[in-house]
Amino acid sequence: MLSMTKRLRYGLRASVEMAQRGVWRGACVPPVSLAWIARRQGIPEPFLRQIFHALRKGRLVETVMGKNGGYRLVRNPDRISAYDIARALGEDAMPVPCVNNRLACCRIRKCTTHLLWARVEVLLRDALSRTSIAQLAFQGHRKGRRPTPSNLLDL
Repeated sequence: MLSMTKRLRYGLRASVEMAQRGVWRGACVPPVSLAWIARRQGIPEPFLRQIFHALRKGRLVETVMGKNGGYRLVRNPDRISAYDIARALGEDAMPVPCVNNRLACCRIRKCTTHLLWARVEVLLRDALSRTSIAQLAFQGHRKGRRPTPSNLLDL
């Protein structure tokens, strides 16, 4: 079965946590610390720091300096997709390397499954692109449960 990396799962969980708390530029909620997100989501803080470095480079989160500083989303979570998070983290939606690099496989000309993998890639990318962080945050609240790795994408 296809699986997403921990880096992507943790990046999504952290982003959803901020969306649920209303932590984005323009909101009246103070930024949150990495330690706070790490505790709430059960993510090792050093790993979360690496993830946030990539999210900051991808212009999805920003650092707020000062005594009450921390991190916040750069845009409203309605305008940040799960695919935006994946791209910022350097993750792609390819189930196999040959989907976008035909030189990655010597069997490409006689492969009977290449078309299947190409369709899976399109469907996965579409699902991630159409799902906003706000939708994920709302889904967790609506079902009366906090998002976890097992229920985060139960849309």
